[in-house]
Amino acid sequence: MSKTITELESEFNVKNGIIQNHGKFEGEPLSTPFYYYLMLNGEGEFIDIEPSDRVQFPNIPDDKDIAYVTEDEQGFVGIEFLDADEAEESENLFGVW
Repeated sequence: MSKTITELESEFNVKNGIIQNHGKFEGEPLSTPFYYYLMLNGEGEFIDIEPSDRVQFPNIPDDKDIAYVTEDEQGFVGIEFLDADEAEESENLFGVW
């Protein structure tokens, strides 16, 4: 299970929805660690966006259905929101999902 929005808000310094803390989530929206922790708990890199996620995280575009979690070689974590076609294209390019 991922951390709740309350846990995330107490863990990070957030200004205008963006994490200000230095580290792997710096400059990312609060939804990034939410989906990152889901990924670590076995959900995979491509995670279905639930209706309750949209309530908690207004940065999720209405026309996107999947959160794609990435981590670069330096350990910084990012997120992309994809529709089903974009996710399928990513699967074909990278062999995941």
